[in-house]
Amino acid sequence: YHSNYYSETGIKRLSGALAQILTSMIDSVNSPLAAVAWLSTSQQQMILQRSGCDGATARAPSFLAKLKSHIRNHPSAEAAFCEGRSVSYLELNQTANHIAHLLAEQGIDKGQRVGICLQKNAFYLAAILGVFKVGAVFVPLASEWPKQRLDYIAKNAELRFIIVDDRSAELV
Repeated sequence: YHSNYYSETGIKRLSGALAQILTSMIDSVNSPLAAVAWLSTSQQQMILQRSGCDGATARAPSFLAKLKSHIRNHPSAEAAFCEGRSVSYLELNQTANHIAHLLAEQGIDKGQRVGICLQKNAFYLAAILGVFKVGAVFVPLASEWPKQRLDYIAKNAELRFIIVDDRSAELV
């Protein structure tokens, strides 16, 4: 290594991290790459400690779990106010469930990418939640962007599906 750029301590740390990754890959050869442990247990604990988190915080309920609880406890509470119309948590959830069902019918699954090219309104929020509910990842797209840019993003993000409205349907 070039000692002008890297310290001996930094190289030892990097070497240890690479050894951890390679060992984890060997130990879990039939597992997906996402399951590979990139940090040792002691490194994970150190990061949690330095960040002020503990194990309980790291295992806190997910966003969707918290939302589900809020919907159950406050279904008629206002979730969003868009275009002069108030939308309750129950309405937002029902729309999101419908979108999630349609995405699942299209074969959209956990970890896949779904583009959302909609006007910013309550349906946009429901679309994001619907994507989350099937475990997919949403990629925001804007109808104001040039078609070439939208095509580039769709290709490079490997979008499996794009949710559009009348305004953006012809662009993507």
